[in-house]
Amino acid sequence: MEQESIIKHKCEQLLLRASHFDASDLHLLPGEHQYKIMFRKYGQFIHAGELQSDVANRMISYFKFLSSLDISEKRKPQSGAFQKQLNKHYYSFRISTLPSAFQKESLAIRLLRQNYTLPIATLCYDTKTATELCQLVTQSQGLLLISGATGSGKTTSLYSLVQYCSNELSRHVISLEDPVESSQEQLLQIQVNERAGVTYATGLKAILRHSPDVIYTNMFKTFKISINTSNIKFYFERRGGFCLKNKFCVIQREVLTFDNTKETKIIMSIRFANSEIVYPHPITRFIEDILERRKFEINTIKAYAEDLKGFLNYIVEEEGDIGLKDIKIQHAINYLNFLNERIYLNQIGEYTYKRRAKVLEWFFKWLKDKDYLDEKLHSDVYANMFIENKMIIIKKNMFDHPEYGLVLAKEERTGNLLGSEVIHDFPNNRIEYMKTFLEFTLSVVPEIALGIALQFFGGLRKGEVVNLTIDAFPKTITNKDPYYIVIVLDRFDEIFENKISSVHEQVKVPRNQIVLNLGIAHEIYTLHLKRRNKIKTTSNAMFVSGKGTPICGQTYIKKFNYVKELFLDYMLIKDRRTYEYLTLHEWSSHFGRGVFTNFLLDDLGWDLEDVRLMRHDKRVDTTQIYRDKIVLINKAKTILDVIPKIMQQEDIDHLKNVSKMLRK
Repeated sequence: MEQESIIKHKCEQLLLRASHFDASDLHLLPGEHQYKIMFRKYGQFIHAGELQSDVANRMISYFKFLSSLDISEKRKPQSGAFQKQLNKHYYSFRISTLPSAFQKESLAIRLLRQNYTLPIATLCYDTKTATELCQLVTQSQGLLLISGATGSGKTTSLYSLVQYCSNELSRHVISLEDPVESSQEQLLQIQVNERAGVTYATGLKAILRHSPDVIYTNMFKTFKISINTSNIKFYFERRGGFCLKNKFCVIQREVLTFDNTKETKIIMSIRFANSEIVYPHPITRFIEDILERRKFEINTIKAYAEDLKGFLNYIVEEEGDIGLKDIKIQHAINYLNFLNERIYLNQIGEYTYKRRAKVLEWFFKWLKDKDYLDEKLHSDVYANMFIENKMIIIKKNMFDHPEYGLVLAKEERTGNLLGSEVIHDFPNNRIEYMKTFLEFTLSVVPEIALGIALQFFGGLRKGEVVNLTIDAFPKTITNKDPYYIVIVLDRFDEIFENKISSVHEQVKVPRNQIVLNLGIAHEIYTLHLKRRNKIKTTSNAMFVSGKGTPICGQTYIKKFNYVKELFLDYMLIKDRRTYEYLTLHEWSSHFGRGVFTNFLLDDLGWDLEDVRLMRHDKRVDTTQIYRDKIVLINKAKTILDVIPKIMQQEDIDHLKNVSKMLRK
């Protein structure tokens, strides 16, 4: 007990010496035989004595005890804090330990005097700097960021500024801190406590209801920079309680270059909701790196920036604030499909679509180059075109790759009624060819036969198929059940533990999906279960290879395309016109979802709204995109069968004669 009292006394005396010296930091630095005592004052280290190693180690243990740290842990860094009264003044002490090569710990203690701040005049080196700082904080609006190295005085400067706002300008100041480094009576200080639900997001939202003039926060120490600069949506409730999101905007400004000449720049910026506050965004680097280097005219650069702005605001509207590293290829696919819907509604032209797709291609390659994107890009996508009996190879937009499942914009082709390069259905004999395709799959790659059946009879996407587990299906399904329900969820982390990128395994809409249990579909389900139960595997995935490993999206596509080639060889013999149609157009694993759509519309006679609900689409227009024109053309041909029942042959001959006369 006597030794503990001695160590406690030595620790208190050391803290007193540091406070009398007006030091900002106290350090105990280990050497081979003893410790050095160092004080930090105005950024300089000052030697303040030595300690024997055994005494210093006990003192460090005592400081760790006061900070509720693990005294026995000396192999890894630790940090904590405690408060203590010294000479009638309260101090907050932040401590940090660091293991050294001598198998001893180094200790650093930051001294923070409570209810005390330096006047701005004392804080600054000269009167001019103090005057400029005071002018900054007198502004009625704006964002003031203070940055610098550790120990450079950021916290001291901030507390001095907010105290000036409170005392000299009579402003209501609220702080949101983690941790509260210095207690100040004049401020309303809030401590972040994530376990209790007090986060930076909820704290800022609550603060705005208390009408602050100034908000002080240290959130940028640890908070993630995102599309809207932080993961906070700034809510303003000045107009009847509306909560609005910040939006991207494109600003054109004249700026001074290093040689004092004026230059027009296009800047991607963020505009605060319900206000005129605008600040630049780091995505402006894309404009500088890609668009300006291509030597485009300033109006062209601005137009491309506006195209990118549309994509970024689409993400903000759909998903809220996400970081640059959170932008995925699927966001681009969703946006381009959204633009496709607008084409069909005649809201935008095809040229606008293609221009925006091109900007997105540049943008995603830039994200990849800057290591913001960890997904693989299909950069080499080509199409073969025949002009005057000569084949010309054309490089296409990378998002046109069939694996992405993009509903492509229709191509302008003279005399071509079929329009889109990508098809979503068989041109005829749908039910027969569905059955044939499934039979081919059972013969060569039975491990995905049920997956294709789920696409044909349930409209699942390939990413949703490979994310299914055994317990996603009902325990029993009989051939008397007209349908069953599968639980579609994102199970990527559960099934693909060692896979990094999920671009081919994404689940667009988690849901309970109805699957029609018709004829061959039930047979395939039964055969799949028998095969699955024979495979030794620890995975709960419904779709596994013969070795027991889960089938990923890329493998599923390869197996689908293998069946596709065999099916086309068969169609070459059976139905030449169907073969030509299927080979002239692009289709991949997303094809099954389109077949499902047209099967519901034509064979079951459902209306578009019912099909939309079955597919879990947000809008009917999305469903309508999967309505291939070839189906409509074939329906139009059935009129020839109806005409003889309505009109006699002489009437038809009379109409032909009238038509000839009109041509003359």
